[in-house]
Amino acid sequence: MPHPGVVEVPHGRRVADLVGGADRTVLLGGYHGRWTKAGDLLVDRAALRARGATWGAGVVAVLPGATCPVGEVARVARWLAGESAGQCGPCVFGLDSLASDVEGLAANAPVDLSRLSRRLGLVRGRGACAHPDGAVGFLASALTAFADDVAVHATGRGCGRPTLGVLPTGAER
Repeated sequence: MPHPGVVEVPHGRRVADLVGGADRTVLLGGYHGRWTKAGDLLVDRAALRARGATWGAGVVAVLPGATCPVGEVARVARWLAGESAGQCGPCVFGLDSLASDVEGLAANAPVDLSRLSRRLGLVRGRGACAHPDGAVGFLASALTAFADDVAVHATGRGCGRPTLGVLPTGAER
């Protein structure tokens, strides 16, 4: 898709056709969805589920190359932590800790990636609702999908790209 916007697409269409190539990293399903390569994925709930992805809210997002993906993910992680109902520890403490870790990574601060990975595992499956699981899926898949950028940020050097704020969080209002 050469221009951003909202479009309706028929089920069965290749995700790669929507985003301009199989090598593109896409967010499928919104902020409780997963980052993955477009590859040969189809717009089909059952087919996506079989591949560990989700159609969720029907969102397909692609980051422009000019923005820092780690910074974009950190912004959304902080927003997701703030969207908690405040009813259980995994949301109140877990999502805040995860957001802080990813924010530190985006700011090129020393972040223990193994600790971040452990924290993801400690939050998953322990919330009173699906919000922490959705946030963990978003974050864990981002760390994998953007592994090269994560590795550069973990060295303290950063990727050199600004965070443009292209993923909406409501803070833009």
